[in-house]
Amino acid sequence: EGAMAVSGGLVSTAGEITIGDEGVGTWTQTGGTASAAGSVYLARGGAAASGTLAVTGGAFAQSGTIGALVVGEQGQGLLTLSGSGRVTVAGDGGLVLSGGTTGVGAVALGGGTLEVTRVQRGSGLGSFAFNGGTLRAAAAANPAFMSGLDVADVQSGGARIDSRSEEHTSELQSRQYL
Repeated sequence: EGAMAVSGGLVSTAGEITIGDEGVGTWTQTGGTASAAGSVYLARGGAAASGTLAVTGGAFAQSGTIGALVVGEQGQGLLTLSGSGRVTVAGDGGLVLSGGTTGVGAVALGGGTLEVTRVQRGSGLGSFAFNGGTLRAAAAANPAFMSGLDVADVQSGGARIDSRSEEHTSELQSRQYL
């Protein structure tokens, strides 16, 4: 098991970050800035892997134009964003929920801002729960911005999607399937 807690300062790498490689990994961020130029993987090392990225403050970025943030690469991955936290994905792969067939990827957007080039499901199961916060299309967003999810759940906090050219507020009923 491994854990990383970021409350201030700067954490930066020109390479990749893996949270939960063949075990349980947790990254908790309440402040500061974290950045990886390469891809970021949650639950990468097999079906038994578990990885959680929880951002309530500060900024976490997958900053390279080639790469992705993969939630549930091969195991159980969870991205939670709340408070004033900000997660940015600049890579062409965008936010991928469940990279491999054994992957299960989930996003819980309860506050803050999630800015990505796209949201897509890989080969496994992928879900996205909206309960506040903003999902924002990055400057180089893919025309197929959100696709292939098993479940998109809009909870009482609502869903706010900023397409950069026009802002939309969803009034979908809870348990919307895409």
